[in-house]
Amino acid sequence: MWRVIVLCLLILLSFSPVGAQQERDILDDAEAAYHARDYARAIMLYRSLVDDGINAPEILFNLGNAYYEDGQIGLAMLHYLRAQRQNPRNMTIDASIMRVRAIRANYQSDPAHIIDNLASTTYTIATERELATVALIVWSGWFVLLGLSLVRWKRTLRRVLALSALIVLVLSVLSFARLYADTYRPGAVITELATPVLSGPSNEYLEMFELYSGAEVRILERQGGWARFILPDGRQGWITRFAFEYVDFPR
Repeated sequence: MWRVIVLCLLILLSFSPVGAQQERDILDDAEAAYHARDYARAIMLYRSLVDDGINAPEILFNLGNAYYEDGQIGLAMLHYLRAQRQNPRNMTIDASIMRVRAIRANYQSDPAHIIDNLASTTYTIATERELATVALIVWSGWFVLLGLSLVRWKRTLRRVLALSALIVLVLSVLSFARLYADTYRPGAVITELATPVLSGPSNEYLEMFELYSGAEVRILERQGGWARFILPDGRQGWITRFAFEYVDFPR
């Protein structure tokens, strides 16, 4: 039995360096293609890494840059946002997102829906895991302070307890907004150059307006090959499923 286990481990170890070296070679080739302005090849190479499950924020950001230089601003925005989800507080990623928002055809205001607004605020502050971890730590600290206050109540401790309760409340609201929005109103980006917005889930419905590449929406429901979305300003409509990509990777 042990011989079988050792043999399996040796086989796994023998393949690991080769795989890692191959990934490094692909990454080097992608960077070389990008600097040579061969953006189509750079996109192909970066995409091969992402399709293999290598979703590091640096790779997503570089893929976004390649799409941007290739004129595909919808896919550029998509991968910038994906990079931001994993690496918030990065000014370079934030600047790239703002750059795309400044040149896309659809002007979009800040989210009007309070939950969407709160969720959007967290994307540049912390990852979902960081936000949950901080909330858990503060919650635990608050209960410790509460226990101490029951043993020995002091004015200073009372103030700290009140401040901690306020922080707990804020973190809880932000965590709930992030979880609710990402679960029931997931963010998406229009990747088609232009897509008609219809009043219902069929080509037989009235066309109301158009969305263009790079527009950010939240998906409210799906029916077959159609999806109902909401824009930050509150406008809603139906678009074909092939017109957009979700920001978050499937879990």
